[in-house]
Amino acid sequence: MTSQDPPERESAVGAPSHIDAGREALQQLVQREPDRHPLVLAFVAPLGTPLDAIERSFGESFRRYGYEASAVRLSELLDDLPYQPWGPLPARGTRDYYTRRMDAGDRLRADVGNGAALAALAVARVAASRHASQKTTVYILRSLKHPSEVELLRHVFGDAFSLVAVSSSLDERRDALIDALSLFDNPRAAAEDLIARDEEDLEKEFGQHVRDVYSMADVYLQCGRGLDVSAEVDRFVDAVFGAPFITPRPEEEAMRLAFDASLRSAAAGRQVGAALVPVLGTPVVVGTNEVPKPGGGQYWSGDNPDYRDFNIGTDPNPLYTRRVVQEVLERLASHGWLIEEYAGLTGVELLERATKADDGGASVLAGARASALIEFTRCLHAEQAVIVNAARAGVVTDGATLFTSTFPCHECAKMIIGAGIVEVHYIEPYPKSLVGRLYRDLIETEPVGGTRGLVNGMVPFRQYVGIAPRRYSASFLASERRAGSELVEIDRLRACPRTNGWSERGVADREAVVVKSIDDVLAGLAAAEAERAPSDTELTTPATGDKRGAAS
Repeated sequence: MTSQDPPERESAVGAPSHIDAGREALQQLVQREPDRHPLVLAFVAPLGTPLDAIERSFGESFRRYGYEASAVRLSELLDDLPYQPWGPLPARGTRDYYTRRMDAGDRLRADVGNGAALAALAVARVAASRHASQKTTVYILRSLKHPSEVELLRHVFGDAFSLVAVSSSLDERRDALIDALSLFDNPRAAAEDLIARDEEDLEKEFGQHVRDVYSMADVYLQCGRGLDVSAEVDRFVDAVFGAPFITPRPEEEAMRLAFDASLRSAAAGRQVGAALVPVLGTPVVVGTNEVPKPGGGQYWSGDNPDYRDFNIGTDPNPLYTRRVVQEVLERLASHGWLIEEYAGLTGVELLERATKADDGGASVLAGARASALIEFTRCLHAEQAVIVNAARAGVVTDGATLFTSTFPCHECAKMIIGAGIVEVHYIEPYPKSLVGRLYRDLIETEPVGGTRGLVNGMVPFRQYVGIAPRRYSASFLASERRAGSELVEIDRLRACPRTNGWSERGVADREAVVVKSIDDVLAGLAAAEAERAPSDTELTTPATGDKRGAAS
């Protein structure tokens, strides 16, 4: 090397360690090198579902991979807030524990103005724990009640977040609540009231929308007396870590096909898909909720002409449903059945009053059967479409099994029975369905056991159990299965969760935004509440309204 050689050139060429480091960093970006980072798991379940055993099972399953479990109860996060307009909340085991905490959760979501308020508190708790702990941890959140909570957690934690939906029979949920309330008067009535409240809260914008959250899950489990869920839990956890030889079951494949079919629906309401599996397993027939097309089938994107609802500019079902309600109100007014305040109003004005939300977030017609009719839709329902498609294709429906993304309505139930379908699996409960009442002797909505086919001469409608369609590809896309001539066995204590592009910095930044946002809102609410509160030295007597000093 001569004295004329520039020093910077010597530094650049003579630093192979820099080159190696650069190559390694670039290769990690190409391969998306995995990391043993924290995970977040949340439960969603109807009130009364026994979750303790499920939580323990997940804790044990994650320990196989060297992860420690840390539970966070969202309802108990309410106890540590600077803003508590609901006052001190009762402890677990007291009679009003459930009701008061449900009320407080609804109030917090409404006052914050966001359904994700409690999830934001959970993010703050997880963030504080993550930065203080040296352990690799899975945080288990109990439990989510609003779709916005799922959306927030998925935004913050990405693929590191999983939602677990847990179902159990109505009888077992009722019994669990009765046991919890057994020390108090009339526990059965109290349990029935809580279950009804859990379902009716759906009508409030910031109430507990458990049904909607349920459909957003990554895996569906069923618990109950005599059921061992550990194998199902282990299977899902193994899928999270990319175990190489996990493959779908027939039920999971069929539900994925039903979900895929739902995506072609342009219905103004929800997208629903169904898949019919004949006795021999093939050919599988699918259907969705969409307008039927002359000549057979339903309209597809690209058809010309295309007379789907969005192209004709209206969904007739809510339009004609409102007309039915308006007609009833007009007739009541014209026959003098309404109080004087409403007697002179037009039908449009009466309908507006009846559908306007009150201070509690619900209207007069909220939850009423008359405001939730389904008889005026132009669409074939997904279950109707799959039966029609099977008929057109010559696929035998006798003895077939139907998979549908939503609990069938009472209109579809009669076709399911008449078509000879012997079993139905569904994901999303459907609150407007009258199946349980109209077909109580023909359809079993709470089937016990896993026997296939008819149950006591009735068609069983079963809550789906398995990995969710939304998690299908991530769970069953094979990782490396062979090293040379040897089959790969997963090393659990070194395995990394199958999360796409985990970024510690990105997660921390999003956590910080959530923590600051919820802290700012709660501080503002607490300050406003303090300003509204009466002064300690100014007490008003109810009788006269006179202000008197505290000393008097």
